Amino acid sequence: MALALALSNAAATASATTAQQKDQLPNPFELLDSQIRHKVYLTHFNDDKEYDRDILYTLVSNTMISATAQISATAGVVSQTTVTSFKPDFLTLKRISCQMITTRGTPQCAHQTTLRILQQLSGFSWDAKAIIALAAFSLEYGEFWRLDRIQTSDQVGNSLKELNQVQSRKVPADMIDLVTVLVGVLNHINQWARWYAVGYDTEAVHSLQAAMQEIPLVVYWTIAAIVASIGNLVGISEHKLSDFKDRLNNIVIKLKSHLENCRVEIGRIQDSQIRINRFFKVKDVVDLLDILIIPGSDNGTSMPKIFEGGVLIKNGIEVFKQKYVMLFFSGLDSIGDEILLLNNIYSKLQENPGEEIKGSRKGILRFYGSPLWMTGMPRGTSLII
Repeated sequence: MALALALSNAAATASATTAQQKDQLPNPFELLDSQIRHKVYLTHFNDDKEYDRDILYTLVSNTMISATAQISATAGVVSQTTVTSFKPDFLTLKRISCQMITTRGTPQCAHQTTLRILQQLSGFSWDAKAIIALAAFSLEYGEFWRLDRIQTSDQVGNSLKELNQVQSRKVPADMIDLVTVLVGVLNHINQWARWYAVGYDTEAVHSLQAAMQEIPLVVYWTIAAIVASIGNLVGISEHKLSDFKDRLNNIVIKLKSHLENCRVEIGRIQDSQIRINRFFKVKDVVDLLDILIIPGSDNGTSMPKIFEGGVLIKNGIEVFKQKYVMLFFSGLDSIGDEILLLNNIYSKLQENPGEEIKGSRKGILRFYGSPLWMTGMPRGTSLII
């Protein structure tokens, strides 16, 4: 009797402790971005563990896109790939997948599992954490859709389908919407990782560092969203997935803005390198001016306008063909003095227009102005030709 009473008290104490611990788990939707970022950073250490980014990225994309293709006519193109092994291995992915499946159906528990997964992946880079977690999710999500497609003539397939109770499990619209968002997130993270790996100077591509501030939050909400999705898929939870999607979307909007700025900034760097290489193959003065003042197609700089005496030149730099050209670069800090100097030179050229200077009559010499900005020059710099 005494032993039974002791066991009863121990069970009650354990139950009370479990309930108390549950109450102490934070609800991620009540946390600020700064609080989540802090918790995520605590799980991140040396990110030097290797993983096969390209293989996993392709496999995960194929699985999620193919699954979505069953219920969406707008699914993307699936690439073909055949691999026999990759890092991390199947056991790692399956272990993470099982953690997701066994997570209880509350936001607090989803938060706890998310942090545990991040701790297990502490030695991987930020992009690796997201792609590996999505790969673990794809094991369950992809298997569901594969079994759902089984033909009636496939006896083994149908037996597995019944064992997994696929016919009684449905993928709701909010999960499909969330998976579509996750495919986009996967692409954004992969793009950021590739640019970040190049090692661009942060002074030249400062938006890359700004994007880095959003990456831990994107990774966290990506993992939290798939933990909730798997719970709903296997039927142990009824998470409101739209809440996870909305929170993830809010962060992704910021990330996309930074990535677009990165694209422009990197475009300028690449454009500058192309111009430097072209300097060694200049054909004529028009080709030189094209290198100096005509912007690239995607570097974010508008086409400069060329004026003669206040009149816009319609044929652009072609006006300088077969002419001698002197370039005069002017900054805005002393533009008044420089314009006065150029006016004096111009006035001298109008005197005795028939007089020759090095074989050219003064009367045919002209001044052309073009406000412009070039890489390496201060904004507001003008070019007088």
